[in-house]
Amino acid sequence: VVARADDGSYVAATRICSHKPRKAIKLKNNQWYCSEHGAKFDLSGQGLNDKGRNHLKIYNTNLTGSQLRIFG
Repeated sequence: VVARADDGSYVAATRICSHKPRKAIKLKNNQWYCSEHGAKFDLSGQGLNDKGRNHLKIYNTNLTGSQLRIFG
């Protein structure tokens, strides 16, 4: 998932939740959120509730001009 954070920067994370392997990760209120079961993670992938305790895979982003690069 690639999204824009509240500060205007681009952020990227895996779509697959670490709680249960569902492709349901979205950015909501500047937090990563799993719409299947409510796991929450901060922008760095750290869990914010008991369902997020396994953390989330986050990718680095780099915007140069109009080209956005996503890398691990």
